[in-house]
Amino acid sequence: MEEATQRLRGEDWSRYSTYLQSRPEEAELSAIRLLLSLCREYRFLLHIVHLSASQAIPELRAARAKAFTSPSRLPPLSAFLRRGDP
Repeated sequence: MEEATQRLRGEDWSRYSTYLQSRPEEAELSAIRLLLSLCREYRFLLHIVHLSASQAIPELRAARAKAFTSPSRLPPLSAFLRRGDP
């Protein structure tokens, strides 16, 4: 995240593309993987809200099958936005 923030200094933050660049999918995947490992270690239930990294879905499904997570939710607005949208 810090690298993305540094790279985007001076960019137009009213643009959706700048917003997307400021949230690299790898950062979200890293955070999800960390939380899943903590779930396994400490045996707590995780509920993820506002999932945007589609690459995380297989890992979350596997964790859910092992009862580490409850179903994730996609916020209604996100269901209609795509990377190419303004």
